[in-house]
Amino acid sequence: MYTLQVKSKRIVFSHETALYLHELTDRDPLEWSVTIPAGYNGSNLREAGIKVYTVKKELHLIGVTELKTLYGRSTKVYDKERTICDIVRNRNNMDVAILNEGIKRYLYNKDKNILLKLQGNNIDKILLSKAVIGTSEKRGSLNVLSDGYVDGHGPHYRNW
Repeated sequence: MYTLQVKSKRIVFSHETALYLHELTDRDPLEWSVTIPAGYNGSNLREAGIKVYTVKKELHLIGVTELKTLYGRSTKVYDKERTICDIVRNRNNMDVAILNEGIKRYLYNKDKNILLKLQGNNIDKILLSKAVIGTSEKRGSLNVLSDGYVDGHGPHYRNW
């Protein structure tokens, strides 16, 4: 990870890789996920077997933080809130079990920011709460509603 980031200064570890680095999942990512700004050439990264996401330049650095790897090296990764937003937006292209585990672990985390504002991609607000998503195994589907709120189906429909 560290050497990849030294070679490519603009990458930020995201999605499944960020979930793993924040300990929101136990699963090692099969391939690293990174986000790059639009206009940055990610073909070398893709050829190396890395999953590459692209965002607008003005959104690229929102939520960037630094974490230490197992070997004590600093690496740029999106914070937990941005990571949850990213996986919810990309929920149709990822393993549902990883998505559910990440959200549940985030909700039980003491240092979470439940209400956050993220600009762009038609998501203005994301409200994550136990009442909305729920914690039962039966309820795991999420929808981003037209007003930007994340909603879990079930008896607690938009119950905040």
